[in-house]
Parts: sequence; structure tokens; C-alpha cells
Amino acid sequence: AGGTLNLPPGSTLVFGGDNTDTIWNATNASVGGSLVKVGTGTTRMNAGGTGDANLVISNGVISVNSSARLGSQYDITIDNGATLESTSSGVGSDFLAAGKLIMIGAGGGTLKVADGGAILMVRDASVISGPGTLTKDGPGELRTYNAEHSFGKLIVKQGLWTAGHSTSAGYATSFGAIPAALAPDAITIQNGA
Repeated sequence: AGGTLNLPPGSTLVFGGDNTDTIWNATNASVGGSLVKVGTGTTRMNAGGTGDANLVISNGVISVNSSARLGSQYDITIDNGATLESTSSGVGSDFLAAGKLIMIGAGGGTLKVADGGAILMVRDASVISGPGTLTKDGPGELRTYNAEHSFGKLIVKQGLWTAGHSTSAGYATSFGAIPAALAPDAITIQNGA
């Protein structure tokens, strides 16, 4: 169902606990609250979206067809092996809006580009941080550039992960997102990726 959600600032809405797949068509009209996805099911945001609430994906999958579903003023935390998936078929489109934070919790998290023809971006002062392992999944390409990084490890399970660069002097790192510490197993590229 559609409609408008007015999540009061500082409040939290927990959803997905019944472990079923759901469709989210509501629009969050408020700023400052948090949406927390729990449960093993997939929540598809094909209309509406999170608005300007922080999003915590602590289990299962949040699937969006456009970065617009994720609002413009928010942080995203992915933990416990949960997944943020984009089904966009865009070439050069944003995976999420520029300048956003993705926190990878200690339990790890996945960014998935579901469309094999898509080339989606994490760019321009975005930050991928946290202690956990980040997994890139799906047949499409995820490009990072002018993105700060301090996450644990990277696993490329499927498709392409491109750590591009820019000569812009406005960023502390000019390269795309790679693990913060370069250990022998910091980056794993699985068979077929």
C-alpha cells in the first residue's frame, strides 16, 4: 500500500520481523528518524522510499529500483550479512546519492547490482566505513570514485567492482573504495567475478 509515513524525529520504526517478502510503497515525509529492517525477507521499495530517515539493514534484503528510494539526507548501516540491492538498469546512475555514508557492521554486509547491464556509482564524498567485510554481489558493475573508505575487507562475489580515481584535490583519497588495511586477504575475487 502507498501513503505517507510521518516518522517523528528521533524515533525508530522496525519492520520485516515476520520474515516474509514485502513491498514498501510508502513515502517517509519526516527527517531524523530511523528505519530498521529485520527478518530474513526482502523488502522491495519500488515507489515511495525512506525519505530522510537513517536506514539500518540488520537482516535480509532491501531492494530499490532507484537511488531516489533512499532519500537524500541519511546514513545506511548494513550488518549481519544483510544486503542492499539495486535493480536499476542504469549506466552511470547512482547506487545511492552522492555524499552519503554506508557503515558496514562487524557482521558484514552486501551491496548488490542485480542487473547485468547496469553500471552504478558510489561517488563524490560518499564514505564506506566500518569494521566488517563488504561483499559486492550481482552481475552488474559497481564503480566507486572520490569515495572515502575504511571498511574491513572486500569480497567480489559476482560482477565488477571498479575502484576508479579522480585528480580532484578536494578529497583525502583520490581512489575509489578499497579496504583500509592492506592485508594478504584484504580483497578476495571469487571465481567468475
